[in-house]
Amino acid sequence: MSRMTGKQVLGMATAAAALASFAGLAQGQCQTAQGPDVIVGDSQDIQNHTNTGSQDSISLGSVSCNVGTQNLLWIASDNRHPVIGGTLYRYYETDGHARFEQLGQSWLKHGFTALTQNLCCTCSGQGGSVLGVGCSDPYTAARNGSQTGLGPKWQVNASTGIFTYPPANPSWSGTQARRLQFPTTGLTASNTLPIGGGSAVRYISEVQYVAQDDAAAGNKFNNSSYRLNTVSLAGSNMTFSFAAATVRQKAAIEWWATVDQQVLQTTVIVPNGATGPAGGEGKFIVSSRAYDLGGGTWHYEYAVYNQCSHRSAGMFEIPVPSGVTVSDLGFNSVPYYNGDGEGNVNRSNTPWATDTTGNKVQWYTQTMAENVNANAIRWGTMYNFRFRANTPPDEGNATIGLWRPAVGIEPTSITARVKLPSMPTGTPCPADWDGSTEVDVGDIFAFLADWFASDPAAYNFGGTPGVPAIFAYLSEWFAHGVGPC
Repeated sequence: MSRMTGKQVLGMATAAAALASFAGLAQGQCQTAQGPDVIVGDSQDIQNHTNTGSQDSISLGSVSCNVGTQNLLWIASDNRHPVIGGTLYRYYETDGHARFEQLGQSWLKHGFTALTQNLCCTCSGQGGSVLGVGCSDPYTAARNGSQTGLGPKWQVNASTGIFTYPPANPSWSGTQARRLQFPTTGLTASNTLPIGGGSAVRYISEVQYVAQDDAAAGNKFNNSSYRLNTVSLAGSNMTFSFAAATVRQKAAIEWWATVDQQVLQTTVIVPNGATGPAGGEGKFIVSSRAYDLGGGTWHYEYAVYNQCSHRSAGMFEIPVPSGVTVSDLGFNSVPYYNGDGEGNVNRSNTPWATDTTGNKVQWYTQTMAENVNANAIRWGTMYNFRFRANTPPDEGNATIGLWRPAVGIEPTSITARVKLPSMPTGTPCPADWDGSTEVDVGDIFAFLADWFASDPAAYNFGGTPGVPAIFAYLSEWFAHGVGPC
């Protein structure tokens, strides 16, 4: 099969994005969601700001659409209006593998009045203090990037859509403050080289709306849309423009799996014990990919995106079978600036600690009790985890520890299906749990004792933690049968 050129790949991505943007609405998407449902119908323009040293920033315009069956509140004088934020991501290939990382995030524009345009649907004509059914409302990049009108993200609960109003207003200065700011060190211009060819670079921007009546109606999971960017570079000053149409109701992380079929993408809704519209506390998307580096070494790459969970994430763990050697652990998080944290100080930018004991690779940050501004994966952010191992990929469950304490029957963690290292070939006898070189009933009791003691090797046996690990072990035991290894 012949390899496509970079122009063909980019052209196909542009066409696919355009079709994705309009196909859903053409099939009757308008007014199918019960209650108010605000989405990003378009990321309409980009404003480039002059860089300052190693820092640069952009602002993203947005057009909201109410595709629900009821008006969306848009009251400027209290917290019954949407807030609008932007984020920026980069995909790049290096050293035999690819990385998809978040570069920056903006503060939040507070909506102040809604117009009655028709971008997504036919507008009912109602505007001002509501975004009417079927109506759209444009905010230019200059408006969304007006520094005096931006509030911090830390005061917003994206799960409920409720936030403090008026927002905190710590002191600031400079061109980049509060805008979609990012460090330029190590960044290059985008290119049109084929994805998977070893040197492709892409930039993707994302806009997200948060509103409390949208969240109360159970419509908060579709409020992000992304758009592919073209980026040129003059010194350390980056200039952004759009390279494709807006892909509606998709987070930027979802682009990765569309251009690389070997990416495993998993969506997890955090349960909160509620049913009906209030069901589901938040949404995580986890994408993973394994790369064969040759010589018996594989690179494992993970991206964990929190779209709207207020619980946030403070731990990420991959089970690793006994006998697998891991190395080169890596981590990436999005930086915080300008006092976007409780007490008007920056959230922590400290990299997560690691633990490779007990048949696992684990990253973790401070608990909420230790530091209310710890570097957790909060809403609208994506963190990366990576390592190398000496076995090819299998599939199993990663564990995401939720950072804010559970309330009632809420879970302390969730799991997501990912690519992870497989058991080494030639493992003499996984069923010989007690190490006696003989498989017998005693191995079952030894395994269960370790499982109930939460020993990671037992609890994660087979790659799926919990009760499935027991069945995985028993399958291994019966497959071997009683006898010597």
